[in-house]
Amino acid sequence: MMKNSKSLFKASTILIWLSFAFIAFSFIAPYIFTASSCCNRLNFTGTGTIGDTIGGIMNPFIAIAGVITTFLAFRMQVEANNIQKLQFLQSLQKEKK
Repeated sequence: MMKNSKSLFKASTILIWLSFAFIAFSFIAPYIFTASSCCNRLNFTGTGTIGDTIGGIMNPFIAIAGVITTFLAFRMQVEANNIQKLQFLQSLQKEKK
């Protein structure tokens, strides 16, 4: 049980930092993708209104961060439920004695 908690904590920490990286990149991405490009194929400066461009660029990264944090919340809830179930079973065994 302890080893599982440590691996869960490590995975959670990695996923939280990954979420922060996606959110940070979403603020930098509009500048990167709307700046002048060295080749015309990657030039996004003429793509519609700038608000639509920035929203379209930032949205996937923020959505991915949201999915990761939602997964972490569900995973932590499952872990908490398992701990609570274990404690309940232990208290039932103590009452039987």
